Amino acid sequence: MPDISSVGRPHYQHYVWVLLAVWTLGFLSSSIWNISGINNKLMEEAKLQALVAFKKDVQYRLWNTNHGGVYVKDSKYATPNPYLLGIAERDKITTDGDSLTLINPAYMTRQLHELEFQEYGIRGHITSLNPLRPENKADPWERVCLEAFEAGEKEVNSLEMLENEEYFRFMRPLFVEEACLHCHAQQGYTLGQVRGGISISIPMFLLKNIARKQMLQVGLAHLAIWFLGVLGVGFSMWKIRVAAQKKQRSDEQVIESEKRYRLLATELKESNDLQELLIDIITHDLRNPAGVIQSLSIMLSEEIPENEKLQLIQSSSNRLMAVMENAQALAQASGGESVSKESQSLTHIITDVAREFSSALKNAGMTLSLNLEHELQAPVNPIISEVFVNYINNAIKYASAGKRIIIDAQDDEDSFIIRVKDFGETIPAEDRDKVFMRSFQLSRAAKQGRGLGLAIVKRIAVAHEGEVWVEPNTPEGNSFCLRIPR
Repeated sequence: MPDISSVGRPHYQHYVWVLLAVWTLGFLSSSIWNISGINNKLMEEAKLQALVAFKKDVQYRLWNTNHGGVYVKDSKYATPNPYLLGIAERDKITTDGDSLTLINPAYMTRQLHELEFQEYGIRGHITSLNPLRPENKADPWERVCLEAFEAGEKEVNSLEMLENEEYFRFMRPLFVEEACLHCHAQQGYTLGQVRGGISISIPMFLLKNIARKQMLQVGLAHLAIWFLGVLGVGFSMWKIRVAAQKKQRSDEQVIESEKRYRLLATELKESNDLQELLIDIITHDLRNPAGVIQSLSIMLSEEIPENEKLQLIQSSSNRLMAVMENAQALAQASGGESVSKESQSLTHIITDVAREFSSALKNAGMTLSLNLEHELQAPVNPIISEVFVNYINNAIKYASAGKRIIIDAQDDEDSFIIRVKDFGETIPAEDRDKVFMRSFQLSRAAKQGRGLGLAIVKRIAVAHEGEVWVEPNTPEGNSFCLRIPR
């Protein structure tokens, strides 16, 4: 501990400004990173909406095509299509004398696009470089996309201005199929050729309003934490200054001041350690992404009630928020301390976690099997579920090529050993002990992360007097293991 009288007031004030600058820079970086994440989620949400609209259009067109078109009553909502004059069966008269007209896939798609725009502001447009209908002519952006499709491109999207409003524009090609030639054979198309495409334009106004609210929340939260840190540093420096002044008055007061200085320095170090733990949790993609997911799931659930997938997303986000509310247990586990435990069913915990991954597994084309032959009852803290969340999430992320995950358990004297097995690429022997180290990240399939997940898993296991490790699976893949005392 340096003598404060020899250091001098200007010298230690310099360190205060350096500390405040580092503190401020860290929080600015965190704010920028989180706001960037919200912007990325905004674009992902816009693309998801556009993709859903496109796939819906394709399904409706396929339904119409499979039925050879459909007939509806001639009315103001469906007048005879002048571009189907070459089809003899375009118009029919029923036995009751009603006039019917043929609705082909393109005509139906156009009417659906008009309804979507009226109801939701979503713009849809079926187009090609050689349209039958002049109104289906490609605009400049669509023309660039269509030319890219003919060169082999599969999808194009970007932010564009339409009528002075910003839209997320998305386009995929449509290919000539056998049923298409019924209407388009005279245009010289052949099977498999790019016939045109469907462009979807999602208005960004509502999504950006939601994002702005989330950014405001993130900014206010960071500002509050930054302000508390500044107050802590200011308070500590005030104490140091008082100690320095007393030290200059008498030799007896010097000894007492040094003791108080050291006590304050210890308290400041403990405070910094706690702040580092808080930053670890914040920067591990928890609270802000979870808040985004929860907000969007609530919004979509209100728009699409009783949707099983949305309910699963909402329950999962609620669970994640509950885990963050239980920050004390996570902080204790991350710090290597023991956590409060009570006897619980690991079988039920594993089953609940597995159920929450049903949509992610389906999207990845994977299956998950639970081979738990008997009840696994052990004294645990609810935070133990994060071990299985991390194991299953990593298996989906890194081992999707294996197509399946198996979770089994075995008795081992006074413990249970639970294995989460994947069948992807086997982790090299030299990396198996490193995967549970903080900031270690395997470079597999260009997957990137912060390297905190498995490190926290290890600390949770240690807090339960257990252990974790990874071993090779047969014939290929990995078994991520957890030993937990009964």
